[in-house]
Amino acid sequence: MTFNGRPLQIPHIVAGTGGINDQAVPQATGQKTGDHTFVKSMKGYGYLLLEASNSNLTSTMFAVDPTTKAKTAFDKVNVDLATNRAG
Repeated sequence: MTFNGRPLQIPHIVAGTGGINDQAVPQATGQKTGDHTFVKSMKGYGYLLLEASNSNLTSTMFAVDPTTKAKTAFDKVNVDLATNRAG
């Protein structure tokens, strides 16, 4: 995608981890639909942390073990706002 002649990468993150009990999720295998790619899936509880600065937007998905309450980083994406590129 381009905007004002500059290439853009806009990550879309679906974080549906709240509100109901754990449900089955199909494994991600790199399926492509148009310009979207199904990269990763997580079965379980978690939360999404968004961090923003003047130069970056970072999204980190944390998985939470309901028994121990331990959290682990499951996935992370960073967008450089100067270049509009995800990395």
